[in-house]
Amino acid sequence: MREYEILFVTEINDSLHEKAKEHVKSILQNYNAEIFDESEYGIYTLSYPIRKVNQGKYYYYHLDAMEKSLSAIEKNCVMNLAY
Repeated sequence: MREYEILFVTEINDSLHEKAKEHVKSILQNYNAEIFDESEYGIYTLSYPIRKVNQGKYYYYHLDAMEKSLSAIEKNCVMNLAY
């Protein structure tokens, strides 16, 4: 197992952010990743607007996971969080 970091950004909407945070955590747990640290990084201005949104709320995970499960974790996160 190796250590990895995941940093993702959502809209500032608190309910959307909480839902995304818990969803990513459940995906990590499904692939037996051990989460060492998770924290909110706060709200920052994006380099450029995405869907006419200028600010985003960032969240961070530091984890230990099997290298072979990374592509599946990424695929699940992208498929289920993209809208």
